Amino acid sequence: MSVASLNPELVIHSDFLADRAAVHAMLEEIQGASDRPRTQEMERRQILGELSSTGRVYNRGASAGFDIPVLQNQIRAYAEGEYNRSQQTLKSLGQVVSTLAGVPGRKALLHVSDGVPNRPGEDLYLAWVYRYGDEGNPAAQGLRSGGMTTDYFREIGRFDLLPQFQQLGDLANAARVTWYTLDAEANHVATLRSAGLRGGVASEVLDAFEVNLREPLELTAKRTGGRRIQASSTFADQLAKLGTDFATFYSLGFTVPPGLSGEEAHKIRVEVRGKGLVVRHRQTWKPKSSDERSAEATTAALLYHAVTNPLGIELVPGAPDPLIDALG
Repeated sequence: MSVASLNPELVIHSDFLADRAAVHAMLEEIQGASDRPRTQEMERRQILGELSSTGRVYNRGASAGFDIPVLQNQIRAYAEGEYNRSQQTLKSLGQVVSTLAGVPGRKALLHVSDGVPNRPGEDLYLAWVYRYGDEGNPAAQGLRSGGMTTDYFREIGRFDLLPQFQQLGDLANAARVTWYTLDAEANHVATLRSAGLRGGVASEVLDAFEVNLREPLELTAKRTGGRRIQASSTFADQLAKLGTDFATFYSLGFTVPPGLSGEEAHKIRVEVRGKGLVVRHRQTWKPKSSDERSAEATTAALLYHAVTNPLGIELVPGAPDPLIDALG
C-alpha cells in the first residue's frame, strides 16, 4: 500500500509498503495535520439561512427586491470558488492515477473524501428559485428532470464537472487502476436540517445537495469496475466486500483492430448470459505507445520503486562531459 494526500496539493507519503504499522502511522499523521477549510461550508449555510429565513415563499415584492441581487452575487461567487477548488482536486487525482500507470499489474485506488460536487452551487441556486421564483416555475420543479431554464445554465449549469469526472475514469482505466470511493460523510444534509436555518430547507434542495456529492463518486467507481462505499453502520461489511474483489476477478482479453487510434478512450461492453448476474468492469480502454509505457515505468520506478531493474542501471549526478555535450 502507498499513501497519498491532497491538502490541497498532492503529496505522496511513501512507496508501496507491506508494513501495516508504518501505514497506520502515516494515516495518523495525515489526520492530525489535516486542516480542512470550513469557510465555504459556513458561506453556504449563511446563504441558505438568508434564503430560508421566511420559509418557502414566492415573493417579488419590495421587501424581497433588495436582497435578490445581493444573494445572486453571493451564489455566483460561491459556485465559482467551489468549481475552482473541485477542478484542482480532480487535477491532483489525475496526477495520482498517472503515477500509478507504470506500476505493473492490477491496482486499486481507495479515494477517501467527503465528496466532490458535480455541479457546484446547484443547491443554492435551487434554494434561490424556491425563495424568489414564481410558483410553477419549471426551475423549481425538478432541475434534474429536464425542466431547467435558461437562467439555470447561465448561473450554475456552466460549472458542470461531469465531463472531467468521466475523463478521470478513462485515465484510471488506461492506467489499469480500479477506483473505489469511500464517502466519509454518513449524512451530507444533516447540518442543513439543523434548527439554525429558521425556515428550513426544501427537500428538493437537500436532494440536489446530496446527489451532487454522491453521483461523481458512483460514476467514477462504476466506470472503472470499482464500487462506492458509504460511511455507515455497515461500513465494515462494505470494506470486506472490497477485499473480496482483490481475490475474485476475471481477465478480459480481446484483439485490438489494426490501426486503432490511441488519441481517445474506446468503449468496452461486456454481455452476461447468466440470469440475474451482474458484472462490474472497465467501461473504456485506451491503447498506448511504447514511448508512453516507458515514460510511465520510469515515473513508477522513481516514485514507488515498483519496477525491477535487473541490470542495476542508476542515474548518478556529476560534472558535464564536454565531448558528450558536443555530440549531443
